Amino acid sequence: MEILAPINRVDEVDQLIHAGTAEVYCSVLSHQWRDRYTNVGSISREEFTLSSLRSYKELEQVTSIAHDLGARVSVAFNQDFYSSKQLPFVLKEVDQAVEAGIDSLIIADVALMATLRDRGVDCDVHASSIGAVFNARAARFFQRLGVSRLILPHHLTLDEVRTLAERVPDIPLEAFVLNARCPNVEGFCGYLHGLLEIAYPRRAGALFGLLGSRRGATRSTIVGTLLRLPRWAQRFGPLAHHASLHLCPNGAAVSVSCREGDSALTPAVEERFGMNWCPNVGGIGCGVCSLGMLREAGISVVKVQGRNYPTAKKLADVRFLRSALDALEDMGDGDAFHERCRALYSEIYDRSCTPAECYWPEEVR
Repeated sequence: MEILAPINRVDEVDQLIHAGTAEVYCSVLSHQWRDRYTNVGSISREEFTLSSLRSYKELEQVTSIAHDLGARVSVAFNQDFYSSKQLPFVLKEVDQAVEAGIDSLIIADVALMATLRDRGVDCDVHASSIGAVFNARAARFFQRLGVSRLILPHHLTLDEVRTLAERVPDIPLEAFVLNARCPNVEGFCGYLHGLLEIAYPRRAGALFGLLGSRRGATRSTIVGTLLRLPRWAQRFGPLAHHASLHLCPNGAAVSVSCREGDSALTPAVEERFGMNWCPNVGGIGCGVCSLGMLREAGISVVKVQGRNYPTAKKLADVRFLRSALDALEDMGDGDAFHERCRALYSEIYDRSCTPAECYWPEEVR
């Protein structure tokens, strides 16, 4: 199994590869696209400016560094659909990405997939989790559109992953195992995260300018402090929620108690995701204890979510995942491996894992 990690800055590439990732993924939010469609209409569905590279020149640097170190680069163009007016512009940007030397494209829009297949695009195409591959028929449909890897939606159970893998053994599968733990079904989700940048342009612009600057240590320190907030501080629901959106947009800067921050959760969601999870902020989310089950099911790539996370968080995630995969090779799956994963989690993140953050708590006790 290989690790796929997110980047939003050129200087993260070599650090993450040396930490253990075999592939990095990113997006580009060019000035041309943003001027036409704003950050909310992002070409990659990643709505915060901070989440993406700023130009295809930066992407060329990313691919050069990654290839020199023997790693691959994927670029997301995974908005769920593009209008007929947008599609020609998208194709121009795809051409720029391919010319930058990328290895694969992450696509959700069926029309874009079909167009790239007919044009004979010179790189692999991976079906985004937003493409909503729920079953084998969907998998075969995307395969006919030229897809060479399927990125599984977050909400699938392990049984559903196993069934899908058994029925399409010839298609490589990729699964999220860290962060991105959301109860929404991605292919059907219309939540707009990036309105903050539009609603508070000066405030958000100043903060994003700081967080997205080359002073990565400053950015990591700010968000790292929020990550370590004790439970009593997290109960300042609205304050913590807005702080998290400003300092780690769409991320897990703080875990607002749903008892304080959102009373509308259904009992089913509360039971599945726990009461210390807020849909507007997100939970850390971890499925690393299930690596053995995922490997047995046929998953070949395990993915870390969080293009907008600070570099220190991404490095911690990759090191944790690399250490867990090494432990899986040494000891195999089972209770001892699960205990080792929990120990690694506490060691790396300085906090104990909880069922509320577990991707598949029904399978890993």
